Amino acid sequence: MKTDRIDFNDENSNTSANPSFDSVLQARLGRRSLLRGSVGAVGTAMLGGLGLSACGGGDAEAAPAAILLGFTAVAKNLADVVTVPAGYTASVLYALGDPLTAGTAAYKNDGTDADWENRAGDHHDGMEWFGLDADGKPSRSAVDRGLLAVNHEATTDEKLSSHFLHANGGTTTLPRPASEVDKETAIHGVSVVEIKKTGDKWATVQASGFNFRLTALSEIEIAGPARGNALMLTKYSATGTKTRGTLNNCGTGKTPWGTLLTGEENWSGYFFRSATDDAARVLTRA
Repeated sequence: MKTDRIDFNDENSNTSANPSFDSVLQARLGRRSLLRGSVGAVGTAMLGGLGLSACGGGDAEAAPAAILLGFTAVAKNLADVVTVPAGYTASVLYALGDPLTAGTAAYKNDGTDADWENRAGDHHDGMEWFGLDADGKPSRSAVDRGLLAVNHEATTDEKLSSHFLHANGGTTTLPRPASEVDKETAIHGVSVVEIKKTGDKWATVQASGFNFRLTALSEIEIAGPARGNALMLTKYSATGTKTRGTLNNCGTGKTPWGTLLTGEENWSGYFFRSATDDAARVLTRA
């Protein structure tokens, strides 16, 4: 059994000399600030001698007072529950195993559940809201109907008693049974589920045609300049135009044009071979 697994929190996927994303972002933000400052300086130089003043005259407008939500703070406690302020409630909207289609059986949570490609995955992480109007069209102002995109980052370690995906608690030795691996693979990825508010209650719309899942085995189309490149050729896609799924999804983002960005992390920790396997393989490159 492999014992030298990398701690995901310490793993560094970028061991090259390439600049990090943060350094690129900070440089760009620095240039934008410089440009804004330059334009402001030019404006001041052009208008400074004209004696312009604000239309209302007098002192600059005072900043508006901060608006507080007005709830009573939650006191510290050791209760193993979600505690909310007086007058508020908390309820579960979309949990592990929840069906995404009308034909998917209700979640039993006894290790016998199947069809994970049509259920909520595990370890919810980053999520984004996409509003829908009454006709099901994108709406920036919608407040009672929309699509919730949710990342499913990981699964519980098979050595823990809470490994409830399997009826027998899961196998702790290698090789793992394929049936267990298939379940654990399918609970990674992304969910898109319609949610709707009726009265003061939110719920998922189980039969919605918008609902779908991406898992580690979903077929993904490759677009952009990398499409078809020789470095993208694999046994799965000899043309380098497709790949399989997404893993360990953590952060998310929403573009100005209304699409979801989902980010993987620590994906390399999912792939390894034993020294025996390496010794038995002769790797060639075409």
